[in-house]
Amino acid sequence: MKIIKVVLVTLVISSLIGVFAIGVYMASGGYNVAATAPHTPPVKWLLGTAVHRSIAVRSADIKVPLLGNATQLRQGARSYEVMCASCHAPPGRRTTALARGLYPAPPDLTHTAEHHSPEYVFWAVKHGIKASGMPAWGPTHDDADLWPIVALVMAFPGMDAATYERLSTSTADAGAQSHPQEPGASAHQHDHAH
Repeated sequence: MKIIKVVLVTLVISSLIGVFAIGVYMASGGYNVAATAPHTPPVKWLLGTAVHRSIAVRSADIKVPLLGNATQLRQGARSYEVMCASCHAPPGRRTTALARGLYPAPPDLTHTAEHHSPEYVFWAVKHGIKASGMPAWGPTHDDADLWPIVALVMAFPGMDAATYERLSTSTADAGAQSHPQEPGASAHQHDHAH
């Protein structure tokens, strides 16, 4: 029993020393936060794991509407063009200078549907991701405005550049949503998560 107590006390003291040392290092300005200097592998793993697990847990109860009809894809493409394309190049486009200057680099969403669920994508679009450059669109847009973007992203695998361009420049359904709402224009918001 005495050995267990010694081990526990040693672990607690070691942890406190570690936290104090990290605090001193951060307070000294030792950690380089420049976007031109990648995170160390442990920090990159820790942050990446935190982001993916956090979104997965928080998006688990989101109810997904039917996705993928032509009107929805056109609405999604028009919104994506204004809200997303400068950071996440759509099919057939090169990344922008803005996107190349961000760290972490914005993910290539043309293959997102192969790795993530619509719930996951919706949560990220609605709530954003801290310290990544990914804005939260939920404060300025209703859920109904965001689901078409999710539908489009889920349709990206297999979509070619010509299809995306046709969708994003389509004038059909122009009255439905020809451009995203300005901040504060939403009458109300509906969160599908419980």
